[in-house]
Order: sequence, then structure tokens, then C-alpha cells
Amino acid sequence: MRFLYIHVLCTEFILAMILIRKFMKQLLPKRYIVILWDFVLLSFILPFFFVPKPKSVPQQLNVIGSTMISINNNITELMLHYLVPLRIICLIGTILILLYFSCSYLISVRTFKKASDATDMYILNWLSDHKLKRKIRIRESNTISSPLTYGILRPVILLPVHEKKRNHLSLILQHEYEHILHFDVVKKLIMLLIVSLYWFNPFLWIMCFMYNNDIEYACDEAVIKTKGVNYKKEYSLLLVHSATCMEEHDLLNSYLSKNSMEERILLIMDFKKRTLPCKILSLVTLIGLLTIMITTQRINASASHNDVADQTNYSTAEETTLQDLNTEKINIFDIVYTPDSINEQ
Repeated sequence: MRFLYIHVLCTEFILAMILIRKFMKQLLPKRYIVILWDFVLLSFILPFFFVPKPKSVPQQLNVIGSTMISINNNITELMLHYLVPLRIICLIGTILILLYFSCSYLISVRTFKKASDATDMYILNWLSDHKLKRKIRIRESNTISSPLTYGILRPVILLPVHEKKRNHLSLILQHEYEHILHFDVVKKLIMLLIVSLYWFNPFLWIMCFMYNNDIEYACDEAVIKTKGVNYKKEYSLLLVHSATCMEEHDLLNSYLSKNSMEERILLIMDFKKRTLPCKILSLVTLIGLLTIMITTQRINASASHNDVADQTNYSTAEETTLQDLNTEKINIFDIVYTPDSINEQ
């Protein structure tokens, strides 16, 4: 029952996010959209942390317990008839998808580890200016045609060997740095894990596609904010160049994706610095949307737990009713066949 509640609630959140992306794309920065997606992602886990205290069994359930016996038995037989095959199918699908994603990622990383460390002075100076607690490494490879980022604790920015233009390097490194700064590899890893568990939900695959694109949009927006609006044209041309020579990589790797490239370029060219009132309105809108989603999450988690508790209460009521019926039969037997009753006759 809990699994079903999570499945339905998160589908509703995904549909809500599709509408938010469509009608609030001018109001909310792309990073705020990603934050909302992050919460939807966590909604597959959060219900297990909002478990209210179980309620006591009400006395009135003893009255309807006998009526629920036959109903619950029918439901149980129906569930057992279909539940086991469905669980087996879901488990097989989950294992196959996990194997595919895991093998794809491990093969890619194994290939990437053959790359050599970058020795260009410009890159080394950039590294010294962009230090994090997680040490960033920049490597060069002749097996890729477009930049990418992989790794969590020890992130690596992997560049094509031919990428030596200073202006291009500056924009590319800033884009990949944003991925590392916001733990985008971790987010995509969790996304793929949840997709593997809920693979039968088509809306989740839509979310995976949109989530990946919005992460790229947020990084594009951050690059223009950092470098300045004067770089919009140059950055757009860089994306076009990357798209023409891009190869597909695993979704666990962050890279300059060619998915919705035309939309990305339009968003970059339409980017404008936000005024202070607009920033405040965007922040208030984000807080309001998160509050609504969290409240809905808690209500549904409570409802899910109450349903489980009610099922337990019904079972208890059934047992109590059966005990009362047996006791009543025993009392009738005692009254009818007592020795005193025979003597009186």
C-alpha cells in the first residue's frame, strides 16, 4: 500500500512539474526548477520518514468485524493471485535496467581512466583558481569528441585532445565546474536508481529526460551569469559546435548534451539579468511551491500509514469477532445442557 501511494503521489508531482516548466519558465530560474525536481526525486524516499504513531483500535470495529471477514478474504485471494507474478516481473525489470546502467557506466569509466592529465598552463591556472574540498582533476582523451564530467568524491573533467581554444576552454570548464559544484552526477545516479525501481511508470521516464535537460539549462544559465551576457553568442556557437561532433555517453556523466539543443540556445540568447524584485518574487514562488509539495507529501504519507493501520485493525476485529462468536456458542451450550436444566425437566 505504501508503495502504491508513493507511485501515485510522485506521478502527480511529475505532472505538476510539467505544468510549472511550461508556465513559469520565465519566472523561475533554471536552478530553481532543478531544486523542485530534486524534491520530486526525494519524494520517492521521504514517505518512509513521515510515519505517524499508530492509532488505537476503536471499539466500533468489533461491530463490523464479521462483515469485513468475507470482504477481506476475497481481496486477499485476489491480491495473492496477481501480486506474486507482478512482483517477479518488476524485479526482473529492475535487475535488467540496473545491470545495463551499471555496465554502461563502468565500461565508460574504464575507458576514461586511460586518459592523460592535462598539462596546459591555462588549465593548471584555472584549477588553482577553482579549488574545492573535492579535488578536481582535468584530463585529456582522444576517445571522446565532447567534454564531460564524471566521478563523485574525486571528480574529473575530461576534455577532447583537440580542444585548445582559450575562450572555448573557459566556457567549457565553467560549465563542467557547475556540474561538480551542484553534485549533478549524484543526482543523476539517484535518478537512474529510482527509474530502475519504478521503470513501469512512463511519467518517470519523462521526468528523467526533463530533469537531465533542466540540469544542463541550469549550468548554461550559471555560465552566462558568471561570464557575462556578452558571452551569449559565443557560448551558443560553442554548443552548436559541440552538438555536431558529440557522441552519446552514459546518463551518469554530465556533458554538453545535444538533447533539446535548439531550446538551450534560445534560452541562452533570451537570458537577461533579473532585477531585485524579480529575484524576490522567484524565491517566494519557490518557497511556496516547496511548502505545498512538502505538505502534500506529509498528508499522503499519513494517509498511507492510516490505511495500513486500518487493515491491521480490521484483522484484529475479525479475530475478536470470531472469539466472541465462539464464546457465545459455548455459553449457549452450557445453558442448554447443564444438570440443573435436566433435573427441572
